[in-house]
Amino acid sequence: MIIKRETLEAAASAGMLKYQQIDTLLVFLVQHELKTCRESEAGRFNAALLFYLGGMLVLSGALLFAFMAVNALGVGALLWFSVLYALCATGVASWCAKRRLQMVGSLFALMAIMLVGAAAFAALVMQGSLAGGIDALLTGQATLQPDGRWLVIELAALAASIGLLLWLRLPFLVLPSACIAWLIGIDVLAPMLLQLDTAFGMGLASSVNELRLVLTLVAGLMMITLGLSVDLQRRPVDDGLALWSYCAGLLGFCVALSLLTGDDLAGKTVYLVLHAGLIAIGLVLGRRIFQVFGAAGIALVLGQAGWTMFRHSEAFVPALTVLSLVLLACGVWWWRRERAFAVHLRGMLPQEIRSSMDARPA
Repeated sequence: MIIKRETLEAAASAGMLKYQQIDTLLVFLVQHELKTCRESEAGRFNAALLFYLGGMLVLSGALLFAFMAVNALGVGALLWFSVLYALCATGVASWCAKRRLQMVGSLFALMAIMLVGAAAFAALVMQGSLAGGIDALLTGQATLQPDGRWLVIELAALAASIGLLLWLRLPFLVLPSACIAWLIGIDVLAPMLLQLDTAFGMGLASSVNELRLVLTLVAGLMMITLGLSVDLQRRPVDDGLALWSYCAGLLGFCVALSLLTGDDLAGKTVYLVLHAGLIAIGLVLGRRIFQVFGAAGIALVLGQAGWTMFRHSEAFVPALTVLSLVLLACGVWWWRRERAFAVHLRGMLPQEIRSSMDARPA
């Protein structure tokens, strides 16, 4: 059921209820709908999450086994094995996408992308650019310098990922595309910017690793902005695209923020405020993934503070017990009032944005 504020306002104009009752009634209807479908939605979400995680582990294990198996047959076997299996995985992904089996199709498409990278690696070895195999790549990466051999593999995987995304329209492929583009940025763009900084004194960062964290933070914000622009259109066909854009953006943003924020009080305060803001954004957008990342960041800071304060104290165990009970109580309190907070926050937005937000319950 779609609940819109305009419907309740029309009912108030017809004299069926008072204008002061609109917000209260809207909260009640949303809570009632949530109560009736919470268990089924939670089951589908958990099943999908376990399916993705399990599938990724299986694919990673299969690729690792492939590398070990073809090692005895030579790198040429790896090249043909990767090409053949990439074509087969692409065919299965296309078959699944046509029948709206998005989860299965996404995993096979991800397998095809990984195999394209493996084929590019094998081609470089056969060409002689990687005489030392994977160790040569890792050694070049340890020097923190741009390596064209990594770039060839990453560009091949990125081209495959974007091509499959445009062809099969599987929203999950936004995540590997964003991750590969991020790898290209930190492998190539960060060292280049640091060289320009050294030459012209722009003051970008003190080290290449710090610059990589800044680029990761910016890339995360860009992916969140992309998801927001898609989400505001509220087209059901783009719902998965926005979700995976948020996932990629929040992952990069929160990890980079955790490493960039200092251990002093000011840094931790900024960190807590930003993650509390993520929870508020999740309420407004109706995207629980913001709340997950926000709550995880807050719990991380509080846990680190508790460990620092009480790890050498006899009160550590009692303090940990009290903190656990407080967190459980806060969880129950939040669960009962989450919808009311969402409606209140949406009420602060302009009418045009609020109408699009009310088209889908938080």
